[in-house]
Amino acid sequence: MPRLTLRVKLLASFVLILIPVLALLIYGFLDANERRVEALLDDQMQTAQAIAALVDASFDEAFALAWALTDDPLVHTFDPSQVDPHLQRLAPYYPQYEAISIINAEGDNVGSSLPFEEPQRLRIATDRPYFQQAMATGEPVISEVVISRRTLRPTIIVAVPIRDDDGRTRGIVLISLFLAALSSRLDGVALRPEQTIFLVDTTGTVAFHTSLPEIPWEERNLGNFEPIRAALEGRPSEVRRFVSPLLGDTRIGAFAPTPKYGWVVGATVPEDVALAPVRTALRDQLLGFSVVAILTVAVALVTSRRLLQPILRLTEQARALGKGDLTRRVDIKTHDEMEELGKTFNQMAERLERTLSDLRETLHLREEFLSAAAHELKTPLTSLRGYAQLLLRSKAARPAKEQQALEVIERQTRRIARLVEDLLETVSPTARPLQLRRIDLASLAEEEIREAAPAEERHSLILCRTGAVFAEADPNLIRRVLLTLLDNAMRFSPQGGRIEVTVTTEDGEALISVRDHGLGIPKERQRYVFEPFYEPFPAGTPGYHGATGLGLFVTKTIIERHGGHIWFESEEGKGSTFYFSLPLQNRSAIT
Repeated sequence: MPRLTLRVKLLASFVLILIPVLALLIYGFLDANERRVEALLDDQMQTAQAIAALVDASFDEAFALAWALTDDPLVHTFDPSQVDPHLQRLAPYYPQYEAISIINAEGDNVGSSLPFEEPQRLRIATDRPYFQQAMATGEPVISEVVISRRTLRPTIIVAVPIRDDDGRTRGIVLISLFLAALSSRLDGVALRPEQTIFLVDTTGTVAFHTSLPEIPWEERNLGNFEPIRAALEGRPSEVRRFVSPLLGDTRIGAFAPTPKYGWVVGATVPEDVALAPVRTALRDQLLGFSVVAILTVAVALVTSRRLLQPILRLTEQARALGKGDLTRRVDIKTHDEMEELGKTFNQMAERLERTLSDLRETLHLREEFLSAAAHELKTPLTSLRGYAQLLLRSKAARPAKEQQALEVIERQTRRIARLVEDLLETVSPTARPLQLRRIDLASLAEEEIREAAPAEERHSLILCRTGAVFAEADPNLIRRVLLTLLDNAMRFSPQGGRIEVTVTTEDGEALISVRDHGLGIPKERQRYVFEPFYEPFPAGTPGYHGATGLGLFVTKTIIERHGGHIWFESEEGKGSTFYFSLPLQNRSAIT
């Protein structure tokens, strides 16, 4: 996981606070948008239904006039010289109608509110479906949208049969509606900005369209438009979003059939206009949110800077403290918990400084004591060991027990002497400078093996070498290292066996190893092998007679002073191999 700084975490916290606010804004916009669409759909449907009722009323008015004319005695004369003037006198009272005509049973125009030349009157309606239907059924008929033969403009025809006293159909009253006049009646209906109203006949042909006063005839058919088809089948529909077949833009609209005549009224409004208030509100809210977000981030940056400055100072002083500079203190004046932390840090530094001073004094006293004790022990030990060796070398015959006792005395005094040397090296390992000389490590190892071999009859000490290996080292200290490793190898091989010492070079360094086939070191204790006073085996382990606990610690110190490394490999029950390396005198140090 990547490391995050405190500043990043603070900024992330502020951002996480802003995310729910942004989510609420988006949710509010979606909710407002949904409610706006629902309200618009309801409004469009109400408008469409109101206009549908108005269209039915307009058709009813035309039918009422036509029925009234069917009872007019002048109309029953079917005499153009009487009917024409009569209809022309009526026309100014009905400006919403393009023409009022009387057609006899043969299809001839016998009266019109518009002037006719005589040849034009003959057989002008026989091919018209509304005329044929009215004559055949004797019932009133309203046509679909048709092209007027007089004006060549789209119009709607209302046809009502004229019956004689016997109920036979003698002719038809035709009233042509001005589509512009029908559209103008919508002026009394409160429409929304850019709202569009259109009327479609029962075949799907557009009668009028408020946004398109002039529509080519071939573009008027909307019979394939699904909302129109549904309304023609008597199912009002609300469409949340559609592309207008005539205008080509995206709209919201409602489509309702007229209650009586089954025509369809559509009321639509552009989506961008209808939802503009909601989107404007969202834009304003997002603008406000952006301002708040910027201010929040600015506050977060300022806050994080104020918080981080004392923390960075504390970190710097803590690092200095960790490097041993106990005189460093911090001065934090924030009047909050951070200031308390600074005071606590200063108190801790003061306590550490006092503790370290006391510890140094204690260590100094300990070193003086150990050094004095070790020096005091060296003189009597040297005398004891000298006398023991003198007695062992004498020719006088002694009982076996005395001889054995002398050997034990000599061996134990040698062991105590080594312990004294270890104590001196432990107290002050760098007090005595290294006496560096060019030495042959192979020859040095051979000498140590030769000296140790007579005293250890159970072990077979073997030296493996490829030639002389020269290094710059203190011979006395390196002897102590070899002696310690050999002594440990023999001690941890109580049953005897081979002990192999190898001297070679590897990667530009001299490499010496001492391998035994004895007890090995338990895995759980291996990490502590080079620590002072650590026993590799618990007391009482079969075959193990105990150790001083300082040998390997001193050995590690010596090797590191020479710029080398020491390590080991061990498996319990199979033995151990200790390695140490030293820098070669030069690249051609092996011969």
